[in-house]
Amino acid sequence: MPWEKPSCRKPKRRHQLNKVSSGTTLDSLDTLSHDKLESLDTLSLDTLSLDTLRGYWIPRLTAVSDTPLLDFLLLATKAFGLTREELLLYGPMPLKGLPLATTKTMPKATSTPEQQLETQLHSLTHDLERRASGTPVAYITGHKAFRSLDFAVAPGVLVPRADTEILVECAVAEAKGIWESRGDSTKPLRIIDVCTGSGAIALSLAHELSGAAAPPSAATEQIATERIATEIHATDLSPLALGIAYKNAERFYQDGLLTSPPHFHHGDLLEAADIDAGDSASEEPRVTKGERSIIQKWDIIVSNPPYLLDRECEKICGKGWGEPDMALRGGDADGLAIIRRLIAQATQRMQKFAILAIEAAPEQMDAIEALLAAAGFDKILRHRDLAGDERVIQARWRG
Repeated sequence: MPWEKPSCRKPKRRHQLNKVSSGTTLDSLDTLSHDKLESLDTLSLDTLSLDTLRGYWIPRLTAVSDTPLLDFLLLATKAFGLTREELLLYGPMPLKGLPLATTKTMPKATSTPEQQLETQLHSLTHDLERRASGTPVAYITGHKAFRSLDFAVAPGVLVPRADTEILVECAVAEAKGIWESRGDSTKPLRIIDVCTGSGAIALSLAHELSGAAAPPSAATEQIATERIATEIHATDLSPLALGIAYKNAERFYQDGLLTSPPHFHHGDLLEAADIDAGDSASEEPRVTKGERSIIQKWDIIVSNPPYLLDRECEKICGKGWGEPDMALRGGDADGLAIIRRLIAQATQRMQKFAILAIEAAPEQMDAIEALLAAAGFDKILRHRDLAGDERVIQARWRG
């Protein structure tokens, strides 16, 4: 794949409590007191424990993360092959005393358990130093769970956030409503994800609406088992992100998680898909670069575009945030430059009573609602994220 891309998505804070074990949350564990060491140099595998490591690293991760304990646990899981529950269970134990049965990621080439543990500790230290410098955990692990799928991510693409799942839920609900009211099961719903990034939104919709059946999960247990015929497209301006999205689509398709692969388009917002879509029953994911200007009409348009203010981008870049600027910066004094262009393009590309759903910041919702109303949209609704903040705004095109 020649494409490589920075995604078009924006970071948000997660305020949802992350359960570690029954009755215990990561937020409550963050308050546990540990000796705050200036250095680990004087400790050996006989005296160094996971709890000591946690106490040393959490203050250092706090400067770049709202979830320092979760970050530590995810990276320790990667290094030692332990579950979060095991990390807490063996927390007070010296590293040298960890049961060999739990050290699932030990390198096979090293000759002794002590050397193996030293290798794992070195790996964990390296990963934690990267995180403390601002590198997102998902860049270090190489993947990020979103809805019921596990997405590959890499530097240059925005990491999917849990709050963006609200946008998927809105689109799924609207797709069901349009499908039930249409009365024509031979005509697929045409859905497009603008600024797709890693493909999290487009591929989740493809999986949940018309993909292969999967075991129920917490993210999808409320989704109806009835499958909806869809033709899903996704666009992005960055070749790097499109390359990652394509690889995710290819993997999910090969694993039987998709029966109707999306079509990816390289270019600007909705205009990128203004080509002859041709046969929608493609057997594999594909990427196209628009050459013909044939305006496409859509039943549902979803987007998590860049919407951060310039000062917000400067602030997070100063903290070492590793995600691409083009995926974050919204433009104009209010961060709405890209959203203004998206709304303007959408008015020419929507079927009658089609739905446009956009993710943005809570303080931008009033301005976006005014833009939508002025452009000819009605039935404007707002949806709240995990923290209770308004995060998604949707509207119907009157046509």
